[in-house]
Amino acid sequence: MDYKQKRFEQMVNQNKGTIYTVCYMFSKDSDEVADLFQETLINLWKGMPEKDEISNIKGRIYRVSLNTCISLNRKKKSRLTVAEKIIKYKRFGNNWLKLSIPFLVLWVIGFFHYLSGNACSDFTHGVIYGGIVGLAVGLTLGIINYRQSMKRINGILKQIDEMKEEQ
Repeated sequence: MDYKQKRFEQMVNQNKGTIYTVCYMFSKDSDEVADLFQETLINLWKGMPEKDEISNIKGRIYRVSLNTCISLNRKKKSRLTVAEKIIKYKRFGNNWLKLSIPFLVLWVIGFFHYLSGNACSDFTHGVIYGGIVGLAVGLTLGIINYRQSMKRINGILKQIDEMKEEQ
């Protein structure tokens, strides 16, 4: 082992408590804390000077630990945000289909009633016109839903691209 490694091990052994304290501020899950601890060690190693240049070692360790945990916490939140948006989008798509079914059923009933030969009654005309209105409303809502869905999907894809660029 070289001198830098020995100093690093000594520094980590003396300040493990500080690192773990900061990591536990951001998570209570032991696996996640272990990941945060490991990332903190990586960042400490990357910033470790060749000579004994650090005057306030405990303060530096605290700062690196805090910045590492904040950074990883932000990345985790942005991933969850994208996943939540995808789930909400899929739920809305399924609910829209459920909302459009009554209009379609009404139209089909009216259409078959019209075909059965009872076209001269007021009720039949009302059902047919109601079905036509239902079809028009359904198509309008479908077009609006499609446009909004495309905007949402494009927004989600932009977020995914931004996350890929960060990594």
